[in-house]
Amino acid sequence: MFRKFESRRVQLNYSYGFSLPELLVVLLIGGLVIPAITSLMVQHLQTSVRSEVQQRLREEAGRLGYLLQVESSEAREIKVAQNMPECGIASGIKSIITLYVPWPEGDVLNPLNTSYIHYYQDGDNLRRCGPRTNVNGTLDHGFPPAGPVYVDAMLSRDTLLEPVFAANASCNNEITDGLRQFVYQIKQSSTSASKFAIGCAVARAKSFYVQDPPPPP
Repeated sequence: MFRKFESRRVQLNYSYGFSLPELLVVLLIGGLVIPAITSLMVQHLQTSVRSEVQQRLREEAGRLGYLLQVESSEAREIKVAQNMPECGIASGIKSIITLYVPWPEGDVLNPLNTSYIHYYQDGDNLRRCGPRTNVNGTLDHGFPPAGPVYVDAMLSRDTLLEPVFAANASCNNEITDGLRQFVYQIKQSSTSASKFAIGCAVARAKSFYVQDPPPPP
């Protein structure tokens, strides 16, 4: 009787355990599955990071394009490759685009009643030099005859602002005319895989209507 009970107890214990071959199979499967899952998780994380960076670059390029178009709409004239003496920058460095913004009072065509906004490239960084901006978003043109105080500031890092001079289909055959219209591309110059570019956009100067004086009596 005792021997039967002991034999049954031993068999019961063995029925709830794992054999060495079974453990080896489990370890082998785990060794194959865990790296695959880890690789998928890393790829998903990298994709999420790239998407986030891409979205950030897209938003930054959009804000830059909006600023450029808003400031251009206040200008009476748009020129490229201008000197920037107002900013204390040597004449060897030219602007990408210069906006001639008339003061709120006085003759809009008078160069003495004009503030200048320069966008220029500093290596891979885009900078803006121009009058300070008031809290309400308007330009601070200062007080005559001294005029505005010019502020040189970084606009966007690893960003290239490129004028379009040759007509092409992607820009609807519009080109920079160097007077009233600025056709441009914004490119992220970062060496990372996450890049963004605005293919073609147009910034136009404000239209002014000058009425001829009435004829003398």
